[in-house]
Amino acid sequence: MAKTIHKACDEIYVVGEGETLNTISEKCGDPFIVERNPHIHDPDDVFPGLVIRIITPTNTRKLLKT
Repeated sequence: MAKTIHKACDEIYVVGEGETLNTISEKCGDPFIVERNPHIHDPDDVFPGLVIRIITPTNTRKLLKT
């Protein structure tokens, strides 16, 4: 079985061209993007430039160290 490798994503993430919440979730390892971003009313309606919050184990550790 192949391992999924998650790229370290910053807590503040700007959606790029062709990205979906699903692809961002897989890339960053945050399955709760919609729950953490109440300004997203329709998960299928994301667009380039949309700013979202990402919480991953990597950036959670960064937040705890400060």
